[in-house]
Formats: sequence, C-alpha cells, structure tokens
Amino acid sequence: MNLARKRNWHDRNAAILAVMIMVCTTTGKGQDREVPVKWGELAATVGDRGVSLAMPDGTIVEGRVVDVLDDSLSLRIKKSSDPRHKRDTTTSIPRASVRVLQMQEIRGSWRAIGTAIGVGGGAVAGWALAEGVFHTSGEGSGTWSEPEGPALILGIGAAAGVAGYFAGRSADRRVTYLKIVP
Repeated sequence: MNLARKRNWHDRNAAILAVMIMVCTTTGKGQDREVPVKWGELAATVGDRGVSLAMPDGTIVEGRVVDVLDDSLSLRIKKSSDPRHKRDTTTSIPRASVRVLQMQEIRGSWRAIGTAIGVGGGAVAGWALAEGVFHTSGEGSGTWSEPEGPALILGIGAAAGVAGYFAGRSADRRVTYLKIVP
C-alpha cells in the first residue's frame, strides 16, 4: 500500500472515530422533568423507588417511601446531611414539610451502546496509533512483532470502553421532580 493511500485510510478512520466520540458525548444527560402530584396520588406515583427531599431546615434526606399517611410521609432513611437522621431508620416527615420530592431512575440502553462504541472506536484508534506512530506491522515481516501494537489496541479500547460506559450511564439517568400540589 503506498503512502498516500495509507494516509487517506488513516484520515478516514480518524474521522469515523471523531464522529463516534461526538455521538457518545452529545447524548447528554437523561431528561429532567417536573410532575405535579396530589398528596393522595403520591404513594402510587413513587412506588418502591428511592426519593430525596429538602427539609425546611435545609437538611437533605434520601431514602425509600414506606407509607404516605394523611398528615405525614414515612421514609426509610438511606442517607442524610443531618446526623440526627440515622441510616436505616424510619422517620415521619410532616406533610407541610414536603413540597418537592426528587426521584432518580436509571433506565435505558445507552450504557451498553456507549461501551460498545467506546471499545470499538478505542480499538480502531489504538490500531491506527500503533500503525501510524510505531509502524508495528513491520511492513511484511509479520503482524505486530513488537508488543506495542496489541497493547495499544487493548489499552485504548478498554479505556474508551470505560469512558463510553460512563457517558451512557449519564444519558440513562432520569430525574423526576414531584411537586406536591393541593
């Protein structure tokens, strides 16, 4: 393969990799939405999902809704910014203190898609780097007689796969704000 043809081939692969990275990073975060909910519909809306809320004194409390009573919300605490609210205890929060609940869900398949694109694109980038910088194929003396070629392909492929997973996880995350209405 002559040098001009090889350079065009590397340029085309670099362009494909750039497009794949752009697609992975521009998927963005999952949609945040605000939903008005009446107090009587709160238990059915929340179900068994975890929620977090800000108390009037500024304390942030996270946990699972155990029960929704007429005058209070029973919450099993998982995390709190106030040491008075112990982990794995159930507390009753007055209805007047609950204005907005935040529910966070992770749904979708962008984690798998991002990982696959990252591994594939990283492997191509590693191969292009091995060929372009180290010329590891040896030009007729066998494929990758030096250890740099496979190490670059596997290393960059794995790192890009991890980056693709986290980009996909961010795209799969959905936050719903439940605004309590009268």
